[in-house]
Amino acid sequence: AGAEAARRARAEAKRLKNRTTMMYLGAVTLFTISFTYLSVPLYRIFCQKTGFAGTVKAREDVKYEEKARPVSGKRMLKIKFTSDVAPTLPWTFHPQQQSVNVVPGEACLAFYTAHNKTPQPVIGVSSYNVQPEGAALYFNKTPQP
Repeated sequence: AGAEAARRARAEAKRLKNRTTMMYLGAVTLFTISFTYLSVPLYRIFCQKTGFAGTVKAREDVKYEEKARPVSGKRMLKIKFTSDVAPTLPWTFHPQQQSVNVVPGEACLAFYTAHNKTPQPVIGVSSYNVQPEGAALYFNKTPQP
């Protein structure tokens, strides 16, 4: 009887240890899946808030009145605009001006034109990037209604 009780106690301890191990593994798996799922939106938010990786800041994150003060005596900057469209898309997208000349701190708007080559409505989303990456802190994208 004593040997049987000891065997049951060992079996119960092993079952408890296995359950604990499975709970830890389940928690790690759930954390990994959650982290993977959230990493893209979190990275996008981080880049928009900091200007990291050449991402332009959102309009609401820029205080024009505080930032847009032209600095006299500084060299003129030439800002060039480009556009690329995947060859499979039935539309064109290009800047209305190829470049603008500004002094540091000067506010300036640039516009792009999109044209749908098909009779059906097409929804498109433009993505943008600023190079060199450090310059992204000084640019922002303003969506037009």
